[in-house]
Amino acid sequence: MPNITPAVLSSLFTGYKANFQRGLQRAKPTWNMVATEVPSSTRSNTYGWLSKFPKFSEWVGERQIKALAAKGYEIENKDYESTVGVPRNDILDDQHGVYGMIFENMGEEAVTFPDELVYALMMAGFSSDCHDGQYFFDTDHPIFPNVDGTGTAATYSNMIAGSGEPWFLLDTSKVLKPFLLQMRQRAEFVTKTDPNSSDHVFKAKEYLYGVDCRLNVGYTFPQLAIGAKSALDAANFETACKMLRQMKTDGDKRLGMKPTLLVVGPGNEAPAQKLIKAMNDASGASNIHYNKCDLLVSPYIEAAGA
Repeated sequence: MPNITPAVLSSLFTGYKANFQRGLQRAKPTWNMVATEVPSSTRSNTYGWLSKFPKFSEWVGERQIKALAAKGYEIENKDYESTVGVPRNDILDDQHGVYGMIFENMGEEAVTFPDELVYALMMAGFSSDCHDGQYFFDTDHPIFPNVDGTGTAATYSNMIAGSGEPWFLLDTSKVLKPFLLQMRQRAEFVTKTDPNSSDHVFKAKEYLYGVDCRLNVGYTFPQLAIGAKSALDAANFETACKMLRQMKTDGDKRLGMKPTLLVVGPGNEAPAQKLIKAMNDASGASNIHYNKCDLLVSPYIEAAGA
């Protein structure tokens, strides 16, 4: 039976951290297909620049200055953690090796955890505000007649109403995608194992290993995405494509959006496959929507109450 010396604990930490790193390398997240990572160095980030989608206009007279919103869209970072206790007796009985798989899985979870946050944000877009004070997916986003954001606002829609499982059509070809992942601190593997300073070891006879990170998610430009709860069929898909291509910004400037990614949940995977991945339609004719955009199926997208 080994003694639990500082050297033993150091060796355990090194081994478990290696397991964690293997998990980090093996994980394949998808959040980066729909969201842009933005660095953060403070408690929160304020995105005043989201009030204006930059477009060129003819230079006549003075420059048309696009004033940023005085009260910007603010995203405050949140703390997240995951902790595992390794029983003291398992170390004494040389049974600690079985925890390697747990820490490798913890590494995978650290990389894919942003998927949960980003797709939850996407789902919440029908009832959560973005920078213009409207729900991210809404029928009456404001748009102004002048390039500088002045004049009487008209409205545009980036939503197709319905009651089914939501699906989303995005333009992810821009530098900025429809959603953002604000990163303050990446996942770090930490431990509290010193028996001379850890009350937990004394009271619970277990050594603590964990991961913590600090981040948050948010919305960017509504013009980059269409959210729908209607049936995923050819007619509604065509409507979403048309809406996205017709998106404008202040000054009646066409943005040149194009559908590049269809995001669905498991409930819409089959109709999505038929819609854009089958070469022929049900009648055998050529499918005009074949490979019109990429397809992403996320387990985090589901119908309300599912």
